[in-house]
Amino acid sequence: MIRVKAIGVDSKNISNSTITILSRLITVLLFSGAFVIAGAQITTKTMMPDVSYTLLDKLIAEARQNYPRTHIFEHRVGAQQQNLKKMKLGWFDIFTFTFLYSPNNTTTLVNPSILNGYQVGVFFNIGGLLKNKNMIGQAKEELKVSEYERDEYYINIAGLVKQRYFLYLQQVAILRVRQEAESDAESNMELFKHKFEKGEVSLDDYNKTLVNLADRVQSKIESEGSVLVAKAALEELVGKKLEEVN
Repeated sequence: MIRVKAIGVDSKNISNSTITILSRLITVLLFSGAFVIAGAQITTKTMMPDVSYTLLDKLIAEARQNYPRTHIFEHRVGAQQQNLKKMKLGWFDIFTFTFLYSPNNTTTLVNPSILNGYQVGVFFNIGGLLKNKNMIGQAKEELKVSEYERDEYYINIAGLVKQRYFLYLQQVAILRVRQEAESDAESNMELFKHKFEKGEVSLDDYNKTLVNLADRVQSKIESEGSVLVAKAALEELVGKKLEEVN
């Protein structure tokens, strides 16, 4: 049988070095936990929940309807359609119709007429047939080109609306972060102000908090300007204010 001897440990026998090592280990663990929590909070700062693809589709539809350049392509297609119809009506130009009335009592020896009464003639122009066929083919090709240019522009304006919409949301998210940073800097300044009044911190430390707050305020104002610029750029394509898009 194996006997295990219990060893008693008296707290008085623990050396100061052991206590120091344990305290440092606890400190490291606490700081590690703090960094993990801080990292989790940082990862929640995201713009993705603000993205609405339903709203984005509405913005694209509004841009296609309201942006003036889209109407240029629409009218260009319409003009080519009218030109094609005109070319198709040109088929009648290759035929020439004649009508002649020659009564029976007009036949004389000087002006003899074999055919008397009503006479109808139809003349067919082969050269006009070939020419009109080529013109119709050309009109069809020009119509296709106009339609492709219109569809390409629809794709381009949709991509441009997406870019400006995402940029706008990005600037809004950055503004929120800078607003929170300003709020934290203001709270920190108030804390240092009270400590300075009590003589717990130096004037230099208090001035640093004031400078930090001023930097945060300036950064927030710059971000506000970026939001307004991004919003205006998006509304330029949409043709109306974002608040008016339902």
